Amino acid sequence: MFRFFCTFAKLSQIVFLFALLYSYAMFQGGFVSWFLFYAALPFLLYYVVFIFYPINDWKVKRIIPDGAIEAGDFVTIRLSIKRRFPLLVPYLFVRDALPKSINAKYLAHDYAQMLTNPEQMTQVKDIKEVRHPLFKRHLSIDYQIKYVPRGVHSFHAVTLTVSDAFGFISKSKVINLDESMVVAPKSGPVVVKERDQNEKEGDELITLKPSSQSQIVSGVREYVPGDRIASINWKQTAKRETLMTKEFEQEQSIDGIVALLPMTSSKTLELNIAFIKGMKERFYEKQVNASFYLMSYPLQTFQSIDGHQSGSFTEALIHLKSINTDQLQESFQKVQADWKDARFIIMLTDYLTKELLQFVERMLFKQIKMTVYWMKSTDHQTEGEKEIARKLQAFGVRILSINETMITKPNWEVSI
Repeated sequence: MFRFFCTFAKLSQIVFLFALLYSYAMFQGGFVSWFLFYAALPFLLYYVVFIFYPINDWKVKRIIPDGAIEAGDFVTIRLSIKRRFPLLVPYLFVRDALPKSINAKYLAHDYAQMLTNPEQMTQVKDIKEVRHPLFKRHLSIDYQIKYVPRGVHSFHAVTLTVSDAFGFISKSKVINLDESMVVAPKSGPVVVKERDQNEKEGDELITLKPSSQSQIVSGVREYVPGDRIASINWKQTAKRETLMTKEFEQEQSIDGIVALLPMTSSKTLELNIAFIKGMKERFYEKQVNASFYLMSYPLQTFQSIDGHQSGSFTEALIHLKSINTDQLQESFQKVQADWKDARFIIMLTDYLTKELLQFVERMLFKQIKMTVYWMKSTDHQTEGEKEIARKLQAFGVRILSINETMITKPNWEVSI
């Protein structure tokens, strides 16, 4: 109703102006008066046509790159706009509202900045562009999103607004374009060294012997990018008309455990995700047989030497949003029996808690080498956490503080 009233008001103004100029020309009768009337007539007719010009038939397509996108990349998105009737349109205003999940910046080249100033890691919320279509039927608008963060980012509406040269008439249309952009986590620059021989070997990497294993097919599931082609179950694929891959039951002894514990900051979560992903890739290359735990709800477990799970592990990291610190005690109780035979345990966190201290006390009699990577800037480390760190060290746990200085190193060393 409001739009109809605005259209009627503008049309009435044009009719009134036309009547005024025509009356002036009729009563004045001179050259100047008729010149003004005929000079204004094309503009008045244009405005009448512009008022009734249909913007609803404009078509917009958002084109997102098809290739793999990793956190920290620069992504160029194209808006392709088409229309049927090429009326003169001096101004086109385009607004693409970015999803809230993409507002955070992931600085892959400056991890220290992410660790020390997480509140400054934000970017623009909307993309606003101005174009001059004139008589063009097809128009393309490219814009770039810098430092995209990990996750699934859902795009929605695009708003188009057309206007005449003087801004007297403007018309808007909201076009719903529901699309998603999947951004995989970036792998951290992890190198693996054998803990007991660091002093002897210096920077030389130790080649670890692979653990013996056997794989038994336990079922099938939908194919995930990253799964091996050799594991595709072609019979089930033909039946279900979608790619299906075999799931394997692992029968093997576990060398170690790597666990991603709860985080208090979204930025340290992103850094630890890069850490654990890089660690899993290096473990797979060296055939270190370890179980990777995401202490989320529900609890998720992956094997380092199972190449079939690489796609599933990446998929889990993509969708990992946060880990609730309130459920840490319950999670430790669930995994305690599975961790008792491990040779080493590596835990990644940004928050040292009493639950972690109690868990270490319960595991002391197992003689397991434990390492905690504590990722937090020096200024944000509390006295309570430092006290817990001293107690953990007294129990023989190795505490490695990953602060703004350590994280700038070209390689993140992991000792096992």
